[in-house]
Amino acid sequence: MRAPAARPSPLGECSAALATAIFSTLWFFRALLRDRGAIPGDLGDGRLIPFLLEHGWRWLRRDALHRDLWSLPIFYPGGAGSFAYSDVLLSFAPPYWLARAAGAAPLDAYRIWILAIGVSNCLAAWLLLRWGLRASRPAAVFAAPLACFSASRLFQIQHAQLWPLFYPLLAACALLLYLRAESPGTRRLALAAGAGAVVLQLYGALYFAFILALGVVFIGFALALVVAKLG
Repeated sequence: MRAPAARPSPLGECSAALATAIFSTLWFFRALLRDRGAIPGDLGDGRLIPFLLEHGWRWLRRDALHRDLWSLPIFYPGGAGSFAYSDVLLSFAPPYWLARAAGAAPLDAYRIWILAIGVSNCLAAWLLLRWGLRASRPAAVFAAPLACFSASRLFQIQHAQLWPLFYPLLAACALLLYLRAESPGTRRLALAAGAGAVVLQLYGALYFAFILALGVVFIGFALALVVAKLG
């Protein structure tokens, strides 16, 4: 009788996903590693997004010019409340803050942030494929970078506020886990995780948060129609 094949450990599977995410990110952004002066973007968002990340860091450090989080010191004669009209990026900023805390210069920290977000996107896509959609292990590992580094995604890299995609991916994964959950505790946990991902996306950038909210409404409406039809 043939012995059953040994199942790979969860740690090994996660390690493979992490290694693939890191390799893919470094490959697609290899120009950032070759040229320290290379910064994705134009003179619009290419300057604004690094400044907003730096503003959050200096607010944490209680810098005199950045003591008020919602006021940006780049407008004359004042910028009271101006931060509320932009993408605040606060829930995206921890990799940037950690790089600055480690001594990196602002532009170096921005490059590190772009790479860290790329890895985070890949891991979130892997979780959605593997846990949410129940794809096979090889399919989830190799499809995640294809989804995160497609031409349509990289084409918009000059608008770096659109680069982080992991919160919507995690929200979608939580929704699928909620629909398949068999116990009330698991459903509550999945619902809390999904709601938390939506809130964190709101404190990052509004674009995907708005699209995510529309998706939730659409899915809820579709499910309501199915339940009403079956009832």
